[in-house]
Amino acid sequence: MRTKVLGLTGLACAFGLSACSIRQNAMPVTLTTGENICVVHDAAVRDTVEPILLDALREKGFTARVVSSFNDETCKNKLTYTAKWSWDFTIYMSEAHLTFYRGNTKTGEATYDSKSAGGLHLGKWIDAEEKLREMIDEMFPG
Repeated sequence: MRTKVLGLTGLACAFGLSACSIRQNAMPVTLTTGENICVVHDAAVRDTVEPILLDALREKGFTARVVSSFNDETCKNKLTYTAKWSWDFTIYMSEAHLTFYRGNTKTGEATYDSKSAGGLHLGKWIDAEEKLREMIDEMFPG
């Protein structure tokens, strides 16, 4: 009987932890080095995010600048972003979403989500800057 209880407990733990995975995916974009990317400012996101994205894009060889509106006519390539923080013993970036547009057509994206599925996952306490740079690398692999 004890073996059955331990087996069922182990199975329940394994199932519970497998359901607590962090989701991250990317739809890559192919751009030529030197192309201009306009980062659309989002005042609702922590002000530390935008400089990280600009630096990461410039390190990939792109010309990056901030614009205040998605409808800026001078931008062919646009990057929008969102990021949310949560509290669980400390503040951590729980979600981030980057979307790339050529003109008004979405052609790429990268997402990170630890909140909806990663509640018990210890990997959710990541360094936000490293994660955002990783997302840029996945989105622009060239």
